[in-house]
Amino acid sequence: MKLKWRTDFDKQVIVENFDKRGWIKSQNADDWNIFWATKESVRTIFNPDTGHRLGEAQLLNHFPNHYELTRKDLMSKNIKRFRKDLEKENNPLAEKDDSGNYKHLDVIPVTFILPGDYTIFVEEFRHNPNSTWIMKPSGKSQGYGIFLVSKLNQLKKWSTSSKLPFQSPTFKENYVISRYVDNPLLVGGKKFDLRIYVLVTCFKPLRVYLYKHGFTRFCNEKYTASDAELDNMYVHLTNVAIQKHAVFIFSP
Repeated sequence: MKLKWRTDFDKQVIVENFDKRGWIKSQNADDWNIFWATKESVRTIFNPDTGHRLGEAQLLNHFPNHYELTRKDLMSKNIKRFRKDLEKENNPLAEKDDSGNYKHLDVIPVTFILPGDYTIFVEEFRHNPNSTWIMKPSGKSQGYGIFLVSKLNQLKKWSTSSKLPFQSPTFKENYVISRYVDNPLLVGGKKFDLRIYVLVTCFKPLRVYLYKHGFTRFCNEKYTASDAELDNMYVHLTNVAIQKHAVFIFSP
């Protein structure tokens, strides 16, 4: 039996790989084994309101509510909710140290969602006036719209002059603001991150396949926590979309 596939957008690499495997393109909207769809289509067609459910032999390339983990604001909310649930259960994973910090769940820095958490963020900021914070649009990628602040007036100035102000009645894009890790692990004096890839085929029960290869991304300029370099994204962000524009200077 050969697998039948559908797709709602024409992407050559996908179609060619299906054809190489001898899979058959389905002409029936319901008769398929693999549906390679845009995330918008998955969200629209397979949401709980439609009542549509996958058959035992049907697979999608997206989970319908994947954005609960892939959007920065929702991921932060879900991690906080997970911590609280474990605390209520007295789960040992929720154990804290003498300073009140999680021993096992310290996976993200202190994070707030703006504009909703603005008041409590300001309170936290004033308790730690010497801290640096990093602000990111919740639904963007490739380093777009990210900036660092070390003074509250920097944030106030941005919120009033930005094209996406907090109080905009027509556009209220959420941002996450997190305490910046200003003493990161460095290689050759530069910031870096490690990327690994996993394939999640099921969440309940959780089934994850880990790819054996990954890669590392580096900043082009050496790291410094100096306020003078807060706006220099070649120092702070490892995103390829940003670092590819840096001037590379070779130093043996």
